[in-house]
Amino acid sequence: MDSAPPPEQPGRDPSPDAVRDPVRRRRPRKTTEDLKTELLSAAATVFARRGYGGASTKEIADLAATTQASIYRHYGSKADLFVAAVADPFIELIDDYTAGLTQQLRDGAADPYRLTETHIASLYDHLYDKRTAVLALICASGDPDAEQPVRAVVNRLNEMFEVFNTVSVEVWKEGASYQIEHAKLWHRLVAGMVVSATALEPLFLPDGWYKPTRNEVVQVMSRMITSGIFDDVSRGSAERES
Repeated sequence: MDSAPPPEQPGRDPSPDAVRDPVRRRRPRKTTEDLKTELLSAAATVFARRGYGGASTKEIADLAATTQASIYRHYGSKADLFVAAVADPFIELIDDYTAGLTQQLRDGAADPYRLTETHIASLYDHLYDKRTAVLALICASGDPDAEQPVRAVVNRLNEMFEVFNTVSVEVWKEGASYQIEHAKLWHRLVAGMVVSATALEPLFLPDGWYKPTRNEVVQVMSRMITSGIFDDVSRGSAERES
C-alpha cells in the first residue's frame, strides 16, 4: 500500500513551475563607479530639461534606475550633485581647452585662418562632447539656488578669456594682423557662436533643415571670423596707402 504524500506546507507552491532561480532573478549589482557615472549622466539630462529649480532627485534617481538614497550617499545633496554633473565637467572642459589653445596660439600665429580653424574645431569638439552639461548650466543661470556653482564656472570662464587675451596680445606684438582692441570681445563672441552650434543645435540646426557636417560648421565659422577680423585690417591698410 502506497504511503500518503506529505502534507503541503502552508504558503508554498509545490509545483515545479513555481520554483524560481534566485540567481537568475537578481539583477547584476552595479559597481560604485558605474552607479556614479549613471547618476551624473542622468543628473545632467534632468538639469538640462528642468533647470536647477525644476529638477528633482526622484526624477534623477528614476532615470539612473536607482534610489534617491544613492544620490545622498554619493553626493550629499542636490546642489553637490549639480556641481559634480554640470559645473565640474564644464570647468574641466575650460581647463583642457585653455591649455591646448594657449599653446596653439603661441605656435601658429603665422597663418590666421589655420589658427582660427584649429581654435574653432577644438572648442566645437569640447563643447559638443559636454553639450548636455552646457545646456544644464545655461538653464541654471539666473536661478538663486544655483548661484554659487554657476558663479564658479563664470569665474573660470573669465580666467580663460583673460588668458586668451594675454596670448592674443603676445601674438599681435609679433606681427599678427588683427585689431587687438577688440580681442577681449571677439574671444567671447566666438565662444558664444560655438555654444549655439553645439548645445543649442536643436534650435539653430534642427532636424528637417539642411544638416551640415561638423567639418562644414567649423570651416564656415572660421571663414566668417577671419574675414571679419583680418580682411578688415587689410582693407584699412590698403585705403591708408592709396
